[in-house]
Formats: sequence, C-alpha cells, structure tokens
Amino acid sequence: MREFLKLNLFALGYAWLIVIPIELMLNTHRIQRILDKDLDFVSNNISLLSIIWILFGSVVLYLALRKYSSNKLTDYFTGVMWLPYFIGLTYLTTRLFPMSYEGDIPSPGTGFLILFALFMYPFYILIFVYMNRKIKKRGEKI
Repeated sequence: MREFLKLNLFALGYAWLIVIPIELMLNTHRIQRILDKDLDFVSNNISLLSIIWILFGSVVLYLALRKYSSNKLTDYFTGVMWLPYFIGLTYLTTRLFPMSYEGDIPSPGTGFLILFALFMYPFYILIFVYMNRKIKKRGEKI
C-alpha cells in the first residue's frame, strides 16, 4: 500500500509539473488583459516562469525520487499514471477559471505546442526514472 501511495504522489507531482506551464500558456491573453501589460512582456515572463518552474520542479522531483523511490520496476508506471492526474487538474482549473471573455481564447497553434509537449512528457519522466535506477545501482555496487 505504501508503494502505491508513493507511486501516486510522484505521478501527481509530475502532473503538476506540466499543468502549470500549460495553463499559463493557455491563459496568456487573460493574464495580459488582467495585468494591462503588453502581450510581449506577458509572454516573455510566462516563458521565463515556465522554464524556472520546470527546472526547479524537475530537481525537486528527482531528489525526491532518489530519496523515496524503492528502485522497483513499478517506478516506470509514473510514465503513464501522471495522465489521469493531468486530466483531473486541467478539468479542475477549467471549472474554477472558465473562459468568460471571447478574446481570451488561445490561438490554434497553442494546441500543437501542447500536443507536442504531452507526447514528449512520458519520455521525460521515464528518463528521470531510468537515471535514478542507474545511479542507485551504481551506488549499491560501491
């Protein structure tokens, strides 16, 4: 039961890691309208915040994975288990912050960026799990 809880907590962490940048990207026009700033300023800051969020979150999740992971093959399930959490968190944010103004709808090209990110994200997670397993194995042999 403890392993199942750890696995789900890691999956939730990985889902949060991608939900925040995607929601920021989707709500660029809304943030620009609320802050009353130039769209370039808002876009650049959202890009910067997203990069910082992903780097910081990746380091935190990697360190947590090194410390709390059991180094079993079940760790690879996080490559799939983040998806239900992602869907749930996205649904929650769309219900809490619905699009009420027609001008806030993102451009169609944003969808392609999101699809590409969602397609590549499981590989990103699996690389982290693989690196963790290799480092733990190397540490046990010494």
